[in-house]
Amino acid sequence: MAGTYTIGETVIISIFDALKVGIVIEQTVVKVGQRYIVQTEDGNVYTDVYVNFKEGVDAYINIQLTKSFLKQKKNTDG
Repeated sequence: MAGTYTIGETVIISIFDALKVGIVIEQTVVKVGQRYIVQTEDGNVYTDVYVNFKEGVDAYINIQLTKSFLKQKKNTDG
């Protein structure tokens, strides 16, 4: 399913319009979909992270940027 991530996957999150690379460290199923906890490269941990923008959410996983980042990383790594 598009937009579903597992523990250990790399994602791009948007936090107040800033972009950061992070790793999913926890995933929970909630009524509105999937809620994630993501640790970014700078060591910060963000809770209540959802996929794509939702009203009232400060941090979210950007599906399109995550796909592009992972594709570029795959092409660069080999």
